[in-house]
Amino acid sequence: MRVDPSTKLTYKGMMLEGVPNMALAIGYTNASWTLKCDLTCDYVCRLLNYMRDRELTECVPRDRDGATAASGPILGLTSGYIQRSAHLLPKQGLGTRGRCIKATGAITER
Repeated sequence: MRVDPSTKLTYKGMMLEGVPNMALAIGYTNASWTLKCDLTCDYVCRLLNYMRDRELTECVPRDRDGATAASGPILGLTSGYIQRSAHLLPKQGLGTRGRCIKATGAITER
């Protein structure tokens, strides 16, 4: 399955909309990068345990809030290398429940 991340929304800044059984780690931009990566790993482990306990084989984030990928890239940085590659990165959407929006620090994490 080929996936173009630039056309996908993120769920909690770690899973791509419509892509089954895949997670990625993108750190915070306004706090410790590794803190967000640790939180992502914890969440993925809880998710895998949940799936195992219920004998589930697939987890696929879906956009049920009608979020839009037009809201911008997942990293809100102005560095040149980020700006040059922003068109390749997944997007964060503005859904009604805010699950697509990647937190920038642990205090704002949901």
